[in-house]
Amino acid sequence: MYLDPTQPRKFQYEVSILLASYAVFAAVLLIKPIDRPTHSLAHLWVHLIDSLVLGMLAFLSNELTSPFFSFFSFPLLAMTIRWGVKGTIFGAAILEIMLLAIGIPDILDGNSELNYLIVRGAYFLVFATMLGYFAAYREQSRARLISLANWPADNLAYDQYAWLSRMCRHATSVLDGDELIVVWREQDSPRGCVAHWQSGQLSIQRNADPQYWSWVEIDAFDLLPSRGARAIDRASHSRLKLALGIADKPSTAKEPTVIAASFHTLRFTGLCAISNPDSRPEDALSLVEIIASHFAGELERFDLVSQVSDIARSEERETLARDLHDGVLQDLTAITLKLRNAYVPLPEQKPVLREIELLVAEQQRRIRYFVEGQRDRRSSQAFDASSELRVLVQRLANQWGIDVEIEEIDLPSKLPRPVLENIEQLVSEATANAVRHGAARQVLVRLSGDSDKLSLVIRDDGKGMADGKLDKGSSSLRSRLDKFGGSMSIGRAFPGLEITMSIPMRGRA
Repeated sequence: MYLDPTQPRKFQYEVSILLASYAVFAAVLLIKPIDRPTHSLAHLWVHLIDSLVLGMLAFLSNELTSPFFSFFSFPLLAMTIRWGVKGTIFGAAILEIMLLAIGIPDILDGNSELNYLIVRGAYFLVFATMLGYFAAYREQSRARLISLANWPADNLAYDQYAWLSRMCRHATSVLDGDELIVVWREQDSPRGCVAHWQSGQLSIQRNADPQYWSWVEIDAFDLLPSRGARAIDRASHSRLKLALGIADKPSTAKEPTVIAASFHTLRFTGLCAISNPDSRPEDALSLVEIIASHFAGELERFDLVSQVSDIARSEERETLARDLHDGVLQDLTAITLKLRNAYVPLPEQKPVLREIELLVAEQQRRIRYFVEGQRDRRSSQAFDASSELRVLVQRLANQWGIDVEIEEIDLPSKLPRPVLENIEQLVSEATANAVRHGAARQVLVRLSGDSDKLSLVIRDDGKGMADGKLDKGSSSLRSRLDKFGGSMSIGRAFPGLEITMSIPMRGRA
C-alpha cells in the first residue's frame, strides 16, 4: 500500500477489495445521484458509509500512521456543505469517535504512540472549527439573501410614514445596523425628504427649500460615487447628519462603521447610509448597494401609485359632483320652491319656514361650491381665509343654535381651495359631534400656522368623552386627516373637550 518499498505491506488483498467496492459505490452515485432533499436519511447514510470506509482503510493500513487519515477531512467538508454548522458538529463527532476506535487498540497493543492520537485528534478539531466558521458565515449570507429576496414588495400604502417604517425596519434587519438614513429629492425640483431610523423609531423631514438641498448636495451627495457604495469615516458621517439636520448622538463604538450608497431614478436622486452593519465590510458594501436600489425602486413605485390614486380620487370626486348637481341640488331647489308656496296657506309659520329655507339655501351653496371646486381643483388660486372662515362659523351657529367663535393667530391671509375645504369639513364635523354627543352650547375655533403647516384647535363646553375613548375620538376626523398627512389629539378642556389637529399645507410629499 506504500510507494516506499521499505514499508511493510499489510492486508493488501482486503484493502484492494474495499477500495474497488468503494469505487463502484461512487460510480453508481455519479451515474444516478440521490435526488432528495438535504434532510433525507439517504444523504446521511452516504456520508456514514464514506466515514466507515475511510476508517476501515485506516485500520487495515497501519492504523494511526495510515496515510488514509489525510482523507478524513473530505467527509467532514461534504457534511458541512450539505448541512452547515450542524453537519460540521455531526461530522466532527463521527470522525473523533472513529479515531478513538482505531487509536486506542493501537496504543494498547504497544505498536503506536499516544502523540499520534493527540495530534490527529487536535487536527480534526481545528479543521472542524474552521469549517464551522465557514458554515456559519455561509448560513448568515444565505439568510441575508433570503431576507433581501423577501423584500416587502406589497408594502405600498397611502400612509407614507407607515410605508417608510416597514421599509426601514426590513432594511436594518438585513444588516442588523444601528441607524439608517435615507435621503431623496426630486430630480427637477428642490423637494424631498430625509428619513432617519434609529432604535425602532422613524422621523421624517420634508423640505422644499432650494438652499437646503444645495447644501445637502455639497455635504452629502458629493461624498459618494455616482454608482456603487463606499465606507465613510466618522467625520464625513457627522458632516452628513449636520447637513441633513439630524442630531448626532454619541456612539458606543470608538469608530463606527458607516456604509453609504447613492441611487438615481427617473424622478428621484438620493442616498442610503447604515451605521455599524453586522457584516464583513466587503459584504456590507454589496448589501447596502442592493438596499439602496430597493429604496429607489420602491420610491418610484410609491410615487406612481400615489399619482394613480390621485387620478382615481379626482375622477371619483368629479363623478360625485356631477351626481350631486344632477340629483341632490335639483331636489333642494324643488324643496325651496315648495317652502315658498307654503307661505300663503301657513302665514303664522312663515318665520320657521323662512329659517328652513335659509338652511336649504346654505346647503345648496355648499354643494355648488363643491361642484365648482371639482371643475377647477388643480387651480393654484388662493382664497381669503378670514372671510371664508367667518362665514363658516356664522352658518354653524345658525344651524345648531349655539355660540361659535373663531380666533386667528398668525394665519396666512390666503389659503388654497383644498386646504380651506378640509378645514371647513373638519370644523363642521367637530361642531356637529360637540352638539349631538356632548350637548355643547359654545364652541371655540382657534386657527394658527404658517406656509408649511396649520394648527386647528376646537374646544367645546359639552359633557366630554369617556377616558377609554379619548385615544380613538372621531373616526371620520382621523380618516380625513390621514388622507392628507395630518394628525389629531384629543384632551379634556374642563368642561368639554379640546381637539388639536395638525394640517399640512401641501399634503403628502
